[in-house]
Amino acid sequence: MDARKKFIPAELTKRVTAREAYAYCGEFTAFFLLLLYVLTPAAAFVLSFILRFPAAFLLHDFFMAIGAMLIAFALAAICFAARGANLGSVLRYVRRKPQAAFFALFLVWAGISALLAEDLETAFWGTAFRYNGFFTYMVYSASAVACSNVKSGKLRKLLLFCFAGVSVVLCLVMLGQNYGLEFITSINGSRNQSVFLNPNHFGYFLAMSIVLLGGATVCQTRILPAATAGLLFVFEAWVLTLNDTFGAQVAVFLALLLMPPAYRLLAARRRTLISLIPLVLFSAVYVLTGSLGAGRRGSDAISLLGDAKSIIGGVVSGGQAQTEKRELANGDRFSLWVAAAGYAAEKPVLGWGPDSLGPLFEADGFKNTAAHNEYIQLAAETGFPGLLFYLAGLASVFAVNLKAVRSAYYNGGVRLSPYSVVAAGSALSYLISAFFGVSLSYTASFCFVLLPLGSICIEKDNMS
Repeated sequence: MDARKKFIPAELTKRVTAREAYAYCGEFTAFFLLLLYVLTPAAAFVLSFILRFPAAFLLHDFFMAIGAMLIAFALAAICFAARGANLGSVLRYVRRKPQAAFFALFLVWAGISALLAEDLETAFWGTAFRYNGFFTYMVYSASAVACSNVKSGKLRKLLLFCFAGVSVVLCLVMLGQNYGLEFITSINGSRNQSVFLNPNHFGYFLAMSIVLLGGATVCQTRILPAATAGLLFVFEAWVLTLNDTFGAQVAVFLALLLMPPAYRLLAARRRTLISLIPLVLFSAVYVLTGSLGAGRRGSDAISLLGDAKSIIGGVVSGGQAQTEKRELANGDRFSLWVAAAGYAAEKPVLGWGPDSLGPLFEADGFKNTAAHNEYIQLAAETGFPGLLFYLAGLASVFAVNLKAVRSAYYNGGVRLSPYSVVAAGSALSYLISAFFGVSLSYTASFCFVLLPLGSICIEKDNMS
């Protein structure tokens, strides 16, 4: 007995309660599922050669399968956490984390909207292209529950690093497409799209990774890891210039622009100047490559301003120009935004149902069947109350964490974990790009992993 005590660590011999055992198992299961989630793009690329089937479609299959497992895990976690709960404990939890209440209200509202939609199957599962139905909303919510069960900072950091590593692999895939490597292009497209269906889908994915690597460059305290993160950041920024997705580039620039004041505001004053490095590097890449304002970036910006001027002029003159504009551009973003806002006004309470706007756009003569603005799209699909619940949930994530960190900093020498700023900033880049893009399950899903990873953000630290 004495010998066993000598060689076996005390941590392995102490008794644990059922709740502690669940916490250990729950954290491992949640981490494993999230790791599968993060690795799916790389896994889909490898399997595409084995199955001789495009990786983009395998990505959707992986999303549905892992999403179902995440939903099962989330339901089990909620049921276990609800044991012994009462009204008082629920109210205290909501007061501490109002974002959970807002997202729950959004999920309920979207469910009601789906039940009342004209096409119930599409509203629940989504279209074959976007898979953005009510099931997808449940997966997003389940991924947030899973993230909340991963308490270990090392495991959270590992998820972030795996996401960055996968993005580097996808950048190499895109370069292989652009340089005409037949073993890639024969299965997975021709240019700029990597393992996704369209180049802009990869652009929105890449925006999150670039901000993540930029933040990792700032967070690293050792020279070699910081230099590695910085080189990968520059590499991915260059790939984004080749990808040429306007909304993603705007999102990265704005997210990096917000990084220095974020560090300053959240009590990490020592890193305020260092946090300017990613913004400087990103700007330098665009200047040195001679691509600033060139290609589709400049034309998209000019087109968007022209679309706005044309449509506003048409509305002022009685709406005669709008039909012509639809026929000429047939899907320019501003026309799509105006049309989707009109659909939202027709059903302002419950909307048309998740992923149910396609027939409306087609009836109005558009080739595109989405608003290319996720917020307007959400208002049209789930009504204005659904959009408000969603926006309130997003705002609460940042507001609650800001309040908690500032309070803890002034009362006990606790500061924001730098990697939480990175995760939140990475998610923010996607939320910015959502003003220009389409919500797709295989890109937006990563935002709803990164956002909750930035939610548990306080760590003890000696500020001296």
